[in-house]
Amino acid sequence: MKRNQDRSNNQLRDITIEPNINIHAEGSVLISFGNTKVICNASIENNVPRWMKNSDEGWVTGEYGMLPRSTNERMSREAARGKQSGRTQEIQRLIGRSLRQAVNLKYLKGKTINVDCDVIQADGGTRTASITGGCVALFLAIKNHHDDQRAIKSFVAAVSMGIKENKVLLDLDYDEDSTAETDLNLVMNENLEVIEIQGTAEKNPFTIEQLDQMISIGSSAINQLIKIQKDIDDELKILEQAALSRLESILVGKKVASGKGLKKGSTIKISDLEEIPNDDWFKVRLDNENANKQIENIAKSLKEYKEDLDVAF
Repeated sequence: MKRNQDRSNNQLRDITIEPNINIHAEGSVLISFGNTKVICNASIENNVPRWMKNSDEGWVTGEYGMLPRSTNERMSREAARGKQSGRTQEIQRLIGRSLRQAVNLKYLKGKTINVDCDVIQADGGTRTASITGGCVALFLAIKNHHDDQRAIKSFVAAVSMGIKENKVLLDLDYDEDSTAETDLNLVMNENLEVIEIQGTAEKNPFTIEQLDQMISIGSSAINQLIKIQKDIDDELKILEQAALSRLESILVGKKVASGKGLKKGSTIKISDLEEIPNDDWFKVRLDNENANKQIENIAKSLKEYKEDLDVAF
């Protein structure tokens, strides 16, 4: 059988992850699996669910939704219907379970991180794209706005599989998914340990050998996805952009004590920062010692992360 874009049976669609696409969220990405596109926003709250009030851990949860025209025909908003569908509830529970495996909850004590996954264009594999992109958004939020980086444990990614015409297919688009005889979603961590397998025979039962083949092909694909998540150039870009975002929030509106290209005693504006090299932002000192300490900590953390990435890659 011939696949769209002439993909081989074990080939992923084109994958892109664009970080920091939302200026308001603590962490955000736009992830694309071919024509499937999902915006993932991670938001940190300084509280935990009521049932965790006396716990020594924090919490990570996921929410999922599809925009009305993310599909071929417009669908009504679930909010307008006054009720989430069973599918939506199932998917967001899967996202939450998967992303909790990416973190050490004890290092998020007293905090909840909500990861909102909104499908803006659907062409199959929206839940697996949400998990893969949601993990990057989650890590951005922790790196950008949480003091204890030990909360980060392991990258997590997911991929869809299927059987059509007795052939195992990787990363199904909508046309393939809607006619597949078997549908399977696989979630794994960076050690290629299984977090969740969801598999259903839509038509004919599948064999143990076919299941083994799907897991083998799927784990290889997840390894590729995690390499994309961890790519050193993208990772450095994410870290540097996150650091600069934090610096901007600290510097703007404060008075200058010293700094190259800035007038002592002046109040810093965004336009002032745009006129000086990004590296010089870390050297600015303010008339506020607490803010100066924050600047030093950001510079130190960024340096340490770069050193860790050099070792890892």
